[in-house]
Amino acid sequence: HHGSDQEVLCSISRSSTTFTGTSRPTRSGPGATRSTGRSTRWPAIARPAFPALASLRPVVLMLGTATACIVSTEFHGVHAFLHRPPIPSDNIDGLALTRSSYIFDTRTAAAATTTTSLPCQLLGMNCKRPTDFSFSFRGFSRRGGDTDIHRDGWGIAFYEGRGLRTFLDPEPAADSPIAKFVANYQVKTYNMIAHIRYGTEGKTCLENVHPFERELWGIKFCFAHNGDVPLFKGTVGKIPQLDGDGGGGPNGDAERDHDRIFNPVGDTDSEAIFCALLNALRAKFDTLPSLPVLHDTLRRLCDEIVAHDPELTILNFLMGCGEHVQFAYSWPGARPGSDVWNGLYYIVREPPFTVAELSDCDYSIDFAEVTSPDDCVAIVATKPLTTNEEWVELRRGELILFDDGLPHLEPAACIQSELRGHGLKSDVIPCPELEEDMRRYNFFQGAGI
Repeated sequence: HHGSDQEVLCSISRSSTTFTGTSRPTRSGPGATRSTGRSTRWPAIARPAFPALASLRPVVLMLGTATACIVSTEFHGVHAFLHRPPIPSDNIDGLALTRSSYIFDTRTAAAATTTTSLPCQLLGMNCKRPTDFSFSFRGFSRRGGDTDIHRDGWGIAFYEGRGLRTFLDPEPAADSPIAKFVANYQVKTYNMIAHIRYGTEGKTCLENVHPFERELWGIKFCFAHNGDVPLFKGTVGKIPQLDGDGGGGPNGDAERDHDRIFNPVGDTDSEAIFCALLNALRAKFDTLPSLPVLHDTLRRLCDEIVAHDPELTILNFLMGCGEHVQFAYSWPGARPGSDVWNGLYYIVREPPFTVAELSDCDYSIDFAEVTSPDDCVAIVATKPLTTNEEWVELRRGELILFDDGLPHLEPAACIQSELRGHGLKSDVIPCPELEEDMRRYNFFQGAGI
C-alpha cells in the first residue's frame, strides 16, 4: 500500500469466481507492497481472521499506486490467492474485480498460512559494498534445530576476492560451535550463500552438506538448493545430461552428448543438479560467457529440468559465480500431502535505512546507524527472516541475477553488470568482447536491443 489510502472490501463466493469490491479511505497496513520503481512483486499477506460464513468469506486487500494486491480467502480449507498486475490509482473507485488480468492461484504460501517447517532453507546476500552477514545469519542459524527442524547440517560460503571460504558442518546449526563462530565473524563480503538442511535425499554426513563448490573456467562456483526434482531422483552414478536448447549453440551436437566432468561426491539430488548444470555450461561454451548470455543459458537449463515433471518439481537454488554476482531461481511448490509452500523471497535494503527485527530471536538492528548512503544489500531467503519488512516472492520460473545488491530480472538487465566489470573473470579460457559474445549466441535476436 503506497501512494494511496484505499482499502477495498471484497466478498468472494465459494461457487463462483466473480469478485466485487467497494473502497473507502484507510491507513497503510500489514502486507503492503513497497514500490521501488524497479519491479513489482506480490508478497503474501496474513490470512484475515474472519468468522466462517455459510456462503461467503469477506477479505481485505490493499491497493495503491504502482502496486499490486493479493486476496487471501479459504475455499473448503484450500487457501487461495488472487494476483493482479499494477493499476493506476484513478482506476480504484468502482473497481470490478472480474477482469481477465487477475490470476487465480490456489497455491498455499507458507509465510501466510502455516507454521509448518520447511524441508531445507536457503540464505543469500549480495552487496554493493563489502558487508558482514552476522545479522541475517544470527536469525537464520536458529532455524537449524531451535526455531525449526533443520538439524541435518548447515553450511556457508562467501567470496573473498576470487577465493571462496566455506564452513560446513553436519551438526545442527543452532548447537554448532562453528556456527556461533561464524555468526560473530565480522568478515565483509560482496557475495554469500548459506544453507540449513532437513534431509529428504541422502544421509546426514559432511559430503551432503550444502553449499557445494566446484571450479569451472578457473572460477569458484557454489550452489545451494531446496526442493524435489524428479529428473534427478535415483541418478547416483549417472546424472542426466542437460543442454538447455537442444544443442542449438555454436558447438552443435557436442552439447547433446558431453563428458561428465563434474560428478557428485555425496548422494543428494541437489549436488547432482549442480554438477549437471556445470557439465552443460562447460559443453556449451568454449569462450567465457558474458552475464546476459549466462543468464539466458541458465534459464533454458532450468526450463529443461522443470519440463520433465512440472507438477512435482520443486526447484529453488542460489548459485554464486564469483566475487560479485549470484543467481537465484525459483520453481516453487508443495510436496504431495503437505501444505508447506517452498519458494524464495528477497528484500533490498537501501537508503533510507530503518530498523529490522529478526523473527527467530529477540534481536533487532537500526541499519541507519551502521550503514553509509552508498550501501545497498539484497537478502534472499526461503522464508522471510524479519517481522517488520516487506519481502518479495520470486515468481514461478523466475531467474534473477543479483549484483551490487540489486535484482536483474532479464538477460538484457545484466549488460550493465558486465560493463561495470562484474562479469566472470578467468585466465584459462578466452574472453570475447561483450557484443561479440552476445551475437555469437544469438542474444540480439528477439531481445529488443
